[in-house]
Amino acid sequence: MKTKQELNQFLKNGLKENLKELDKARISLIPIYKTHKLINKVFFTVMGILGAIIIVPCILMLINTKLEIEILKELTKMWSAGGIKLLRFILEHGEIYHAVILFFIAGAVLYLYTKKILFPYLKSMRAYISKYKVNVTKPIFHFIDEKWRYSAMKGIDESEYKKSGFALKKHDSFTSKNLLHGHFGDVEFKTSNIHTKYVKEKDERRDWYTIFQGLFFTAELSEAFHGEIFIFSLDSLTFNGLRNIKSQTSKQNFDFAVTTNEEFNTTFECTTNMGNEFDKVINYKVIKTLLKLKECYNKELQLFITGQKIYLSLAFEGEIFEMPKITDGLIDIDRITTYFQTLQLIENLVGELNTQPKLVG
Repeated sequence: MKTKQELNQFLKNGLKENLKELDKARISLIPIYKTHKLINKVFFTVMGILGAIIIVPCILMLINTKLEIEILKELTKMWSAGGIKLLRFILEHGEIYHAVILFFIAGAVLYLYTKKILFPYLKSMRAYISKYKVNVTKPIFHFIDEKWRYSAMKGIDESEYKKSGFALKKHDSFTSKNLLHGHFGDVEFKTSNIHTKYVKEKDERRDWYTIFQGLFFTAELSEAFHGEIFIFSLDSLTFNGLRNIKSQTSKQNFDFAVTTNEEFNTTFECTTNMGNEFDKVINYKVIKTLLKLKECYNKELQLFITGQKIYLSLAFEGEIFEMPKITDGLIDIDRITTYFQTLQLIENLVGELNTQPKLVG
């Protein structure tokens, strides 16, 4: 991997031509973006007023008048027969049904807004996001290691995520994208953005809640460990589901383990079935690397080592190289360098763990 200084130099000079092309697209979108934001405010204000005008008369109508079933049936028949009869009926009975007229006006306004403003804006934004990934994200990964393969729309399979034992809470939605596939030395790895959510339904309403969002990493070591180790930060969901770890990972008995590093012990919890071999695997270098990884985003971190496999999850919000707002510039250098530092630390962790089975076995 390249150094942080080399990356900064590349961001300043190597991406210059790509950023010029991207900036042209960004500048052309700024008027559309601002117009969309302004129209959004006006539109929802107007719709709110129209909503009040429609809803209030309807409530008063239900309270003060008897809307007979026969009239409703007549309206339904007219709707089936054709719009002209229905319109004539509404105009003749405006003192009762003026709310219906306003309803159709609001529907027409909503249709025009969606077709003429919202959809074109979303289409332009999707094109810009795609250009951003081609002009920024992909070249950065190629610069770090030209043998790495990056795919914006692909991700690690859900089945692979479930093997990690991190999914203690059942999820109803699983999204995986920004797949990065490569090697750290002779160790093959994959990493991608993962977002899992669960849904709550109440009174025909569906509310979605995030379980985990962030980086998911998996690698296969050259040799296998004879046992399993589960490490997780105390702010992770796994901490609450600790008693389920045995059923999620192995049928063998797991014991809590502590290290000689007090900071590590107050940040992470460990469980293993490797007995005294645990200290040989989770040595000083591994401990320091995990502590630094935790500092990168200061959110939940989980590590599972089983056989030849390593699974690691690191929570953070948004995407790997989240695109700044159209009006805020082209790239977020701090976010990019933080992710680069994360990759460097993971490479160090994998390199150190890859030597351990020879010592432990």
